[in-house]
Amino acid sequence: MHDEGRASPADDQGVPTGLATWAERNERRAVVAMVMLYVGYFLTLCILKWRAFGYDDFDLPIFDQALWNTAQLNAPLGASIRFGSVLADHTPLILLLLTPLYWLLGWLVPGALLLLSVQTLALGGGAFPLHALARREIGRIPALAVTAAYLLHPALGYMNLFEFHPGVLAVPFVLGALAALHAERWRGFVVCCVLALSCREDVALPLVLIGAYALWRRRSSGFRGWSQLRWGVVPTALGLLWFAVAVGVVIPAFQAEGAATGASPFVQLYGYLVESPSGEHVTIGEVAGAVLGDPMGAYARASAIAGKDVPLYTLQLLSPTGGLALVAPHALLPALPTYVLNVLAGKSPPATICYQYSANVLPFVFLATVLGIGTLRRVSAIRQRTWMLAAYVLVAALATSSSWGKQLSPVDDPLGHSALFSGRIAMAQQRYGNRIDRDHLAEAKDALIALAATRAGEPGIVASFELLHRVPMRERLHSWHYVRMGRDPVTGHEVSSPDVDLALIDFRDALTFAAFGHGASSSLQREFFAAGDWRVVAQADSAVLLARDLEGPRALDLARHTRAVPPKDWSPRRLTPDVGMLFDSALVEDEGALLPDAIDGRVLRVDLDWSVTQERLRELAQQTNGFEHEAPLWLRFRVEGPEGECYHRSWPLGYTLHSLGEWTGRVSDSSAPTSVVSSSYPLLLPAGLPPGRYGVQVALAPHPDVRAPAMGAANIGFIELR
Repeated sequence: MHDEGRASPADDQGVPTGLATWAERNERRAVVAMVMLYVGYFLTLCILKWRAFGYDDFDLPIFDQALWNTAQLNAPLGASIRFGSVLADHTPLILLLLTPLYWLLGWLVPGALLLLSVQTLALGGGAFPLHALARREIGRIPALAVTAAYLLHPALGYMNLFEFHPGVLAVPFVLGALAALHAERWRGFVVCCVLALSCREDVALPLVLIGAYALWRRRSSGFRGWSQLRWGVVPTALGLLWFAVAVGVVIPAFQAEGAATGASPFVQLYGYLVESPSGEHVTIGEVAGAVLGDPMGAYARASAIAGKDVPLYTLQLLSPTGGLALVAPHALLPALPTYVLNVLAGKSPPATICYQYSANVLPFVFLATVLGIGTLRRVSAIRQRTWMLAAYVLVAALATSSSWGKQLSPVDDPLGHSALFSGRIAMAQQRYGNRIDRDHLAEAKDALIALAATRAGEPGIVASFELLHRVPMRERLHSWHYVRMGRDPVTGHEVSSPDVDLALIDFRDALTFAAFGHGASSSLQREFFAAGDWRVVAQADSAVLLARDLEGPRALDLARHTRAVPPKDWSPRRLTPDVGMLFDSALVEDEGALLPDAIDGRVLRVDLDWSVTQERLRELAQQTNGFEHEAPLWLRFRVEGPEGECYHRSWPLGYTLHSLGEWTGRVSDSSAPTSVVSSSYPLLLPAGLPPGRYGVQVALAPHPDVRAPAMGAANIGFIELR
């Protein structure tokens, strides 16, 4: 059976003879070379990012722990980070097939790197079925261009570098199913469909419509028996059945006790569309009813969410192939359910190419592009110049990738998102850029992790985001952001404080401390430390290892609280007249007694007494909706010596163990505040600094990115290193 727009492999009319001959002889080599270049490039970036503590969310450690527990024959797919099992959120059964990797390589390679390698290989490997599909439908030269466009697509690079997600592994399987469908290879089609469903339950939605697409392709030849009908019936039945079982049986069964919602907790992202009593959880049926009852109203409410730009999202999905996907809109229909879910989600990240959410959209963008080119090639004038279509696609791919993607700008923020965010979403630059440079502070964190690993037995650990993926895996591993929140931000359910023996926290972890917080976060943290009598085992800069019931400095001493009476020698240095904050400082070269033995460096302790004017306090309350979220103020320290800058780092004001929302100090006179807050910051300077005089500067800013504008800055003193 011949399909619309299909061209035989030899049908490359209009291509210069020499170019066609070269393509025919080296086509497979060219595809393999492109995939190898992609995999080598992105795997290198993943390794560098991992070494530099650049993975700043908890998705990667969640799946690392789930796979580790499975390989250790503990609870299958168990993850204490997400309250027991990853099956409480999604159904990534594909992880079970990856378990042998832990048995074979887990002793040699950290589990996180194994998962990142699998993800990179899967996304790069998607080029092979896509090329097979394109070569069959539109010929050699356009197929090579489409394959290159796939590897250059900005969405592909972002999902490759953003943590690890089993749902992303569906991309090559969906492309494989589409290639098998067009080549009429039944067994390969069924195997790819099953493997795609094993990645995540929501893959069932596009799979159902793949069945409809398969029947539509056979409309002209009729449906002669089961051999024709099976292409549509089987994927549709598989998709509907698995989706019903996954969201109706599996996910509710694995919910934490007392927290079952009847479906995936992520359904609550759409709860704002349903008119229901406050605090009640919504169901899939209620959400579907609200959307189908008033689709335009739902779209309008979704579009009003801060940071969401649906037209831009659509443009960034379609323009990397020059918009040719719109020539075959029927091939885009299987992506429609995922696209609608992304657009209607109650937060902005799903409606952007910067995360994993486009995994179920991308295969159909390229299917539609291939069929769109096939449709255009029916025009005689275009058919004679097929190479021009290929060149057009390639130029569009290169232009959009260089403007928006990570392929050509791996470290930068090409979309400029960091300029759009401030305050509690202060991690924007790190999220949309990438940190791959490893410095002496990374060495210090490694030393703390190694020190934690020497503790007897396998004690449970609670850690901040940037440290979760580097802690040696264990059964009890928890995320510090739940301590700060006291509840699950997705479902709203209360979360009990983890019963652990160690805490490993980087207090300047931007995502943990800037995005996940509310007015009570500081008191929740203090209560956690006080309840277990936590003590400091070791500290390296802002990273701290703490343990319960030991001798040593108390954890709460890391950030001292309000002093009602200011010191007699108070001589504040106003950063700028309009900042509304006053600082007094002292510099001390510390002995570094709390440094791990493996660290060779100098500790410069900066003691700050600070106060805030009542006017500035009111402004901050307005900016944070009455301190519903913690005031996002950061101190940026800069140390410069004879050979230039040697230290530049942002710290949250007061270690975030107290918040401005809990302190209502008043400054009646700019030179005589009535109450101040004291904080001490141990700056870990690089080892081997030459003797000399070093100046220290502090800046106050609403954003931790050292390149973003500060509210004010001042030189706070000098110290002599000998």
